[in-house]
Amino acid sequence: VQDEDGTILSCNPSAERILNLPAEQLIGRNSLDPRWKSLREDGTEFTGQSHPSMETLRSGSPCEHVVMGLPRESGCIVWIAINTKPLCREGESTPYGVVSSFIDITERKRAETALQGLMDELEERVEVVEGDVGSEFPGLSSCLRRDLRPGGEKQEPGGGGDDGPFRSHRSLGEGSGRPGGGQARHLNRCPRSRQERAWTGGE
Repeated sequence: VQDEDGTILSCNPSAERILNLPAEQLIGRNSLDPRWKSLREDGTEFTGQSHPSMETLRSGSPCEHVVMGLPRESGCIVWIAINTKPLCREGESTPYGVVSSFIDITERKRAETALQGLMDELEERVEVVEGDVGSEFPGLSSCLRRDLRPGGEKQEPGGGGDDGPFRSHRSLGEGSGRPGGGQARHLNRCPRSRQERAWTGGE
């Protein structure tokens, strides 16, 4: 639980493990504390005022599955998905506090990064094959684009609206929130973590 200023009032053991801080260091810390050094999925800074708990305190609305990266001293980044819920007194709309829960999704982010790397490599290889074959057999290039689509998808010639042989894999990648190249290296250095839910506040 955090109060109306964003100061942490209580937490559970899972929060201590995921955040790598004992309760004594978490309680009393504010979301605006610069020591968090949290990151967005694109690698930019996640400012304290933009933290999900602060957004909920400001708007009175819950936040769901907000992804945040927490750099460790070892150089790796722990990724968490956060949900928040405002605490309001009966008859009042302004929150007097907020409850936050979060889970460690570092393993999932690592898998997404590895999958995207494989798909990018496949795309590059197909483009090379198309270039080599298409120079001598122009008609064969379109067949390759059709037959080598991921998942065995077929496209009729002249169908239009296609943005390339990897339309389906690009759609899969959209919204995946994979971190940039530097963050991908950090992910590979992170220890495997088990799924657990942490929260701040409550019984």
